[in-house]
Amino acid sequence: MQRFTDEYRIENAETLVDGRTSLYIVIVNPFNKRPYTGTTPIELEVTTQGLLPQYDYVTLSLGNVAVRNYIVGGTGAWCGEFSVSNNLYPYGFGDGRELVVKRLTWTGNTFATDPARFVQMTGLSRRTGEIQIRGEVDPVRKQLKSLVARIWRLQECCSNDKSPFTSSTLETVRELELGPVALSEFTKDNTQLSASHNGEEVRTAIRKLRGESKSSDFGKVTEQWTETPGSCTGTPRLSLEFRAVAPKNVIP
Repeated sequence: MQRFTDEYRIENAETLVDGRTSLYIVIVNPFNKRPYTGTTPIELEVTTQGLLPQYDYVTLSLGNVAVRNYIVGGTGAWCGEFSVSNNLYPYGFGDGRELVVKRLTWTGNTFATDPARFVQMTGLSRRTGEIQIRGEVDPVRKQLKSLVARIWRLQECCSNDKSPFTSSTLETVRELELGPVALSEFTKDNTQLSASHNGEEVRTAIRKLRGESKSSDFGKVTEQWTETPGSCTGTPRLSLEFRAVAPKNVIP
């Protein structure tokens, strides 16, 4: 038992939870006055100091993830890689290999992006994209508790300027769910957090991975999902980074 009258700090408090340990606090009231019928107000405040900045954007890449592709209504299957960026780089979301989202809204230790659509015209083609990401971080364990991403893209094409966006369309959807993932600080001012994992750690972190493609030209739907142990093999890798453009007030 330890005594304190002002402030008491517990380092590595997450070990209490991991070890299913209980913490008891005994408050002694020294107000010794008969007939002991009165009351004495006593305040106790408990807080955590594992605080994180409100990061401005998140970078995510997922590679070497073996998936099996099936053509609905057809025959045959093949192995391939899952693209998390879904070709949103024309809108400023990365370079096609990694996904970068620069607008995050925080509430406590949860973050989310607004489900807004983005349009780009290239000649007689129109590309429309939409991205939704939400998740939660654990500031005590320095851990990404969960992340859910849905990435949608539609490409419309036409044969001439008199019949726009009618000849062919290609619609793709990517859905990814992660958690938990260990994070690490790599700047003293805590404005950046990163994660880099390979192999089994990535397989364990992936809760859901699914994609779907619809093409009006071929009238088919292609579905993708993570492969169970079998012919599709590979060493998956995951890279995740939170970055604050400038230091901000920390959040509880």
